[in-house]
Amino acid sequence: MVVLAYFYGMTQRQVADYLQQPLGTVKTRTLLALKKLQEFLTQDGIGYDQ
Repeated sequence: MVVLAYFYGMTQRQVADYLQQPLGTVKTRTLLALKKLQEFLTQDGIGYDQ
């Protein structure tokens, strides 16, 4: 989902339609994926803490 949204420029609605998933599911999974990515990058000293 993150790849479709950020690298292909798809909106969350377009991602939901493409994956045949509810919009709420796409929003939730995207948020969780971004949080995990932030944790990973921060843990390895690559990102920053807010």
